[in-house]
Amino acid sequence: MALACAASALLLLSACSTVRVVYNQADTVLAWTANDYFDLDAAQKQAFHGKLAPLLAWHRKDQLPGYEKLLAETSQRVQRGATRDDAYWIIDDIKSRYRVMTAKAAPDI
Repeated sequence: MALACAASALLLLSACSTVRVVYNQADTVLAWTANDYFDLDAAQKQAFHGKLAPLLAWHRKDQLPGYEKLLAETSQRVQRGATRDDAYWIIDDIKSRYRVMTAKAAPDI
């Protein structure tokens, strides 16, 4: 039951314009976060934005279609009655996507 609720919430949130707004502001949010952690000077902020822009462009082009597939598959699994294995599948998929993203970002970090 908890899995179904979590997956349903994920699906509803993904359809919401809130996700689009937040995703489209990722550069600003990530820059603020980096500055909070590291207190970047002007040159560092400029370098950060210079490295972040291509990373976000890559993510939009290469990764977002996979998220669309993940959400579609999750919806199908929830509709048929999600199981514990489905929860593990979702978690593994998200972890895999995180590893891909960090591997792509690592050289610039």
